[in-house]
Amino acid sequence: MMYMKSYSKTYSNVTPQQIWMIWSDIQKRTLWDDDTEWAMINGDFKTGNTFHFKPKGDPKLKMKIVECIPNKSFTDYFRLPFGHLYGIHKIQECEEGICITTTIQIKGYLSWLWQKLLGEKIVATLPRQTELLVKVAREI
Repeated sequence: MMYMKSYSKTYSNVTPQQIWMIWSDIQKRTLWDDDTEWAMINGDFKTGNTFHFKPKGDPKLKMKIVECIPNKSFTDYFRLPFGHLYGIHKIQECEEGICITTTIQIKGYLSWLWQKLLGEKIVATLPRQTELLVKVAREI
């Protein structure tokens, strides 16, 4: 069983490098994700490292970076009871500028439950997060 939902939008006047600079600075996640109280990383932003963040109203989470291609994409992972949550973040250059896509993927036996409890809530925040991300990146 699997749940997967994406949000994509194309932007001009911002570069992949600007977006990457914001994404890879975990401590500044609160600037573009207003559902986060704080965030910190153990080491550099690269494959295999973990980061912690505290969603507002929820316990802190430990996530692992399972894929990281600078200026292009990264995937983070969180283990759920009887499930796996992936956040897949991509930047693609296109004729109009860049396309930013975030995909939330939940796999596992209880993916249907985690979709209702968590997945749909996260997906609903993606448009605002993406707008804030680009706004902050343009200010660099």
